[in-house]
Parts: sequence; structure tokens; C-alpha cells
Amino acid sequence: MKIRLLLWVFFSIPLLFFAQGESNNWYFGEGAGIRFNPDGSVEALNDGALNSLEGCASISSSEGDLLFYTEGTTVYDRTHDIMQNGTGLFGNVGSTQSAIIVPRPGSDNLYYIVTADAFTGINTDSGLNYSIVDMSFNNGNGAVIEKNINLLGDCSEKLTAVTSDCAGESIWVIAFSSEDGNSRPYNTYHAFEINASGISNVPVTSTFNSITILDDRGYMKLSPDGTKLAAANADDGLFLYDFDSTSGIVSNQVELIINAGPNTDSYGVEFSPSSRYLYVHSANNRDAFDLQTSSLLQYDTGAADVSASQIIIEDRDIFRGALQLGPNGKIYRTLSDNFETGRPFLGVINNPDVAGLACDYEHNAVSLNGNVGVQGLPPFVQSFFTSIELTEEEDVIVEDRLQVCVESTLLLEAQPIPGATYVWRKDGIVLNNPTGNFFQVSSAQVVDAGLYTVTITKPGAEACPITGEIVVEIQNAPEINLNTWVFCDTDDDPSDGITLLDLTSQENEDFTFTYYNNQEDLNNEIEIETPSEYTITNPFEQTIFYRVTNDAGCQNNGELTIIVNSPPLIDLEDQVLCQNDIPLSLEGPLGYDFYQWEKFEDGEEEIVSQTINAEITEPGNYTLEVGLSTTINGVVSTCYGLTDFVVRLSGTASISDVIVTGIGNEKTVQIQVTGEGDYEYAIDDSGFRDSNVFEGLSAGFITIFVRDKQGCGITEQTIEIEEDAKGGFMDFFTPNGDGINDYWQFIPPVSGEVDFEVIYVFNRYGQLIVKIDPLSIGWNGVFNGKELPPSDYWYRAVSFNGQSVTGHFSLKR
Repeated sequence: MKIRLLLWVFFSIPLLFFAQGESNNWYFGEGAGIRFNPDGSVEALNDGALNSLEGCASISSSEGDLLFYTEGTTVYDRTHDIMQNGTGLFGNVGSTQSAIIVPRPGSDNLYYIVTADAFTGINTDSGLNYSIVDMSFNNGNGAVIEKNINLLGDCSEKLTAVTSDCAGESIWVIAFSSEDGNSRPYNTYHAFEINASGISNVPVTSTFNSITILDDRGYMKLSPDGTKLAAANADDGLFLYDFDSTSGIVSNQVELIINAGPNTDSYGVEFSPSSRYLYVHSANNRDAFDLQTSSLLQYDTGAADVSASQIIIEDRDIFRGALQLGPNGKIYRTLSDNFETGRPFLGVINNPDVAGLACDYEHNAVSLNGNVGVQGLPPFVQSFFTSIELTEEEDVIVEDRLQVCVESTLLLEAQPIPGATYVWRKDGIVLNNPTGNFFQVSSAQVVDAGLYTVTITKPGAEACPITGEIVVEIQNAPEINLNTWVFCDTDDDPSDGITLLDLTSQENEDFTFTYYNNQEDLNNEIEIETPSEYTITNPFEQTIFYRVTNDAGCQNNGELTIIVNSPPLIDLEDQVLCQNDIPLSLEGPLGYDFYQWEKFEDGEEEIVSQTINAEITEPGNYTLEVGLSTTINGVVSTCYGLTDFVVRLSGTASISDVIVTGIGNEKTVQIQVTGEGDYEYAIDDSGFRDSNVFEGLSAGFITIFVRDKQGCGITEQTIEIEEDAKGGFMDFFTPNGDGINDYWQFIPPVSGEVDFEVIYVFNRYGQLIVKIDPLSIGWNGVFNGKELPPSDYWYRAVSFNGQSVTGHFSLKR
């Protein structure tokens, strides 16, 4: 197996202050900002105070924490307040590169802000100046301790910087001006050296008499390895040079011809991380508020004819803009509509070290959370980005270690650099190249575990060696044997042995699993597409195949038998809990390995019992769950079945009253009871019925029976129905004063004995009208002093033993 590894390489001699975090925070445009996270991702910032159409600069600590930023005139500290003494710098927000921030070698606190003024059309420009920031002031928020120290009387709107040697003991800051540094047009590069003693005011100059540049606009960039310099001069041309970082000399001028239709004015320039490819953002140079078009171009600086290597990555209707390499190895592009109107996104070249369209330019790739970038992005010391990115095909790095499968071949491969030499080592020992001069190839095969390093030296005596390293571990294939999985049939028909399964439910989370219907599918890599929703095709038992892969990519295959069991089918009828027989003892069905009785009330669950038996003490909603277990290869699997049932409370009745009405042999008995049950009634041997009223009864002793329909018991009571004394109640009366039937009353028997103690008379609405003494003359039809109208009225006569007789009569007038 061959694997191509993603590897970043770095200077083998550590720079004194560079740790790649210095460029992690960018502030630019109108309140815009981005932060680069350790994993290479980018997030928008909304806390910036900067407002600039073009120039800007930022600097962070080596750990990536923001220190300060500026647009060339005002310095903002890490809290986004104006830094102490941080106003009035001689940069300009309309200058392409109004400022660049350079750490002072050998110091933890001192930084130089080098500023370039903008061309305003009159000879009053401030030229090239520098100010000094000391971060030890103001509780670590910094202060500008010296300001606007002049280096050149006039210069173009462009600045760049790079380390002077591999040790990083000094830095070159390069500006573009005239030979005397005080006038226009421009033809000379001025390289100022900054070291531990400060900044030299005597520059190394490189003059090119073949050019006379009047257009200030456009970026200037050194390559990350410090060997090349590119300068964009808008309408006055795009130039590529060699740069000697040891001496500061710029040489070998080549004008790059832009062949992109009307978009011939160069503005933004940037080199790829390996320094091989140059990217240019060129525009049509129309009036700042007319229709704008621009092109993104790529040049191969290693080509024999660099101009001829031009590739148009894309054309678009946008204004000119900056290009800036980020610490994650990608190049970012500003987007705007015209000179003053920016857009809330950045474009990004994802793979800048890849030739042509494969560099993968993505428009509107980074949202600025509503803030806008305009034309500028912050430049940095280009040595911050000195690295070489190697390609990858598989993600095999785990916690900075490369895990390789046993018996596989690993190919570590660096990006080929023309003329470079490569030295590969394992555990410090140089590896021999079995196919020739190993020092001329950019890859190495790995067969054993260990620390592998590569040292790359580019051509040229001044080139700095670059190294990369990775720890390689040899990993065995994952040892796992699934053998047999048991599932329960949970589909609509739980007895057919076919069910929907989640094959992923029993996976080991340390590995990646893929599944196949048969051996042929495994051989042809035809996976089961949705293993979490897999329906078997062979009832009750089926064999499929699987592949398990660990983090290192090591694999093992296996065969898996799936067994589908039918779940228990149980049914328990609703139950009755008798008040006089608590608790209710229930027994579940025999033959199961698991039992659980639960009571549900108000959304809460209460476990009643986890045995075959349960003692129920309260009515309510209950469930019984049973489980049947299967053991295969020592693995126990259980299928569960569930039934719901209701327990209702019931009990024997209490007879609260027996009401007897009627005369003679037409007595009516009404039985009144209390209790929780549902009851039925009987008198003597009449048989039980739902009605509690019995009619047509004669005087004598009777036995009343009340039975709970749920079987909780029978209540009985014997009573006497007494014979009526002869006599009766009047059917009507006519209280008209004629002496006939003027009063309504009970007509006593001949014996004159009256069995009733009191008689009540009610109107049709149940209102008590009069209470009559059975021995009185009776009722005259008057209520509250008024004669009542003709109607039917009701009576209730209560005997001395508490029995009642009811009936009705008519009042006629």
C-alpha cells in the first residue's frame, strides 16, 4: 500500500522569534477581521476598530495572541483602544501598503511600524518612516515610544520584509523609491536592515535604469524563502526579481506581461508557500466608480519563460484587491465593487502550490459576519510563512504520529523542487536510496517504525535548509470477530423472522465498520448503503460480510451470522382490586427469564415487582414486561414482550336506606347503597338484576341481596314490610267553602287508629307546601296566605317506624 503524507517542513535552525503565530490575527477594511485557529480553520472577528480602504498591518505574539494593529496613522492595542501615543503616524489609509510591522530581533517587546505615505498628486508626501512600539508599557498593552523617524523623503506605496539569513538574526525591510530616495519617478529598491541594534538608516540599493515608475499603486512581496521579489505597479507594469537575502541586493529584473484582456493593471501579488508560484490580482484600471473587472492569475516562477506560464484562474466583475498568504498555507483575496464599496467576504486559493485551476480558487469562501473588506490585507514578514506543504491521499496522522499497517508500504513524499537536494533519515541515520542517488529524490519508503526526517536544500548558496519530521508507528490489523448477532423481530408481524435492523448498534466505537450482502460484494467493494436501516431477506437467520478498519487504515474482514428471534407475545386481562381483599396477588406467564411489573400514574413510572409475582395494592394503569434470553458464543441476547392492563378498585356494598311505598299488596321497595363497586340487586330468590327498585310486594319479611359484579362479595339485609292500617289518602279535594271535600287529609280506618306520624305535601317542583298532622282537619289549599291554583300535588306519609308512603292527588276549584 502506498500512502502520500501531508507534512509541513520548517527551518532546521530555529528563528529567534518566529513561531508561526505572528500572523494569526488580521484586521482590515471597515471593521473586518479574521483569526486563524490551530487547526487551520478561519473565523470572522467583529471587535476591530480599524477603518481603511487600503493599507493596514497586524501583529500577534508567537503563540498567536493579538498584540496590535494599524492602518498607518493610528495604532490600536489588543483591547482595540488607541495605543498610548498611538496617533499621528505618517502612513495613509489610501496607501496600498501603508504599514508593515516588524519584530526587532533579539527583543521580546520592541516592534517597528514602518509606514509608507500615499501619493496625493503634490510633492508633500511624508515618504518612508518608522515608529517604535514597546509592549512592556501600559500593563502589556504597549505604547509608541518613538514616532515618525524618516528613512526616505519619497517612496512608492509598497513595503515588504523577510529574514536576512537562516538564523533570523536580522530582517530586510524593502521600499521602492528613486535612486536618491527623495523624488519621483521610481527605479530603485532600498533594503533597510533591522537587527538587535536597531534599524540601519543606510539602505542597500538596487537601481534599474531601464524603468521609470510613476504609478505608486500596487503591492510588493518577497517570496517566503527570501529568493524572489514581485512588484506590482498598476499601470506601469509587473516585475519579478531575484533577491539575495544575505546582501539585500535585488537583481535579474523580468517584466511579466499580463495577457488577461482589459485587466492588465497589476495590484495584489503573493507567492505560494513553496515560493514557486506567483499569484497576481490585476484589474481594468477604469475610473474608480465605473464598471470594474479583474483577473486572478498564476505564474510559475520556475518556468524558463515566466510570462508564458500565465494561467487565468478566473475573471470576474470586481474591483482590484490584495492577495495575502495565511498561516494555514492558503492565499486570501479581498473583494470589492469599487474604490469605496467593499464586500462581506474573502476569496481563497485553497491549494496555491498546485499548478493551474487545480489550485482550487473559491469565491466568497470566508464570511466576514457583515463587516466588509475593501482593497487591502495586512502584509507580514514573509518568513512567517516559510514552509512546504506535502500532499496526502489518506488521513493517517493520529496525534502527530503516522500509523502504518503491518506488511504495507508507506511512501513519504515531499513536493519536488527543481534543483533541490533531499536528505531522508530514520532515527537520525541517513537512509540509502536503493535506486540511485537518494539525495536527488523527494520521497522515501517506510518499512519500519521510527522517527523519519527530511532535510530539503534549495539551489543557491544562500538557501536555508528546511526540515520536516514525523513519527511512524506500525499497526496490526484490528482483531475483532463479530461471529453472531441476535436481534428481536420488531416489525408489524413479529412472528415472520424478517425485521428492520440497525447493524451499527453493536459496533465497537474504536473502529469503522462497513457491511456487504455477500462475499462477491465484499470483493467488489459494494457496501450495504444504509446499515442502520437494514432489512434481512432470509427469515430468522442470514449471513452477511463485514470489514473493520482502525484509525491507521488497517483492515480485517469477517463473516457475520444474524439471528432474528420472535419476541414474547403475552396478554393480561384487566384486574379487579377488592377493598376487602388487598393486596391483589398476580402471577405472570411461566417460562421467561425476565419479569418487570410497573405502575404508571401522571407520567411517572413505578416498578412494582421484578419477579414472576406481583402484589397490587392500588388501582391504576399497569404493564408487565417479560424477556426471553438466548446465549450464543457466550453472548446473551434478550427479546422482550409487553402487555398493558388496568386494575380497577371495587368492593362490597353498604345498604344505606330501604324506602317502602305503596298501599296494600302494591308495595314498592327501593334499595339505596354506597360503595366503590358496580352492583346488582335481588329480593329473596327473585334473581339478580341491575335495577334497585322492586314493585308489587306484599307485607311481610323479605331479604335484600346486593352483589358486586366484579366478584368482591354480597351484602344482605332482612326487613319487614308492614301491613297498612285500613284507610287511605284522598284522590282530590275542592276547597271552595261548600263544606264538601274542602280539606285534603288521610282518611283513617274505622278503628280510628292512625299509623302515620306526619304527612308532607309538595308541589310539582318538589317545594314543601305544608306539613300535616294526620289527626288534624287537613290542608285547605292555601300557601303563605294565598290560594294555590288547581294542579297535582304530591305527598309523603311517614309512619312511626320510619317507613314512608308516597302518592299524589289533585286540587280542583
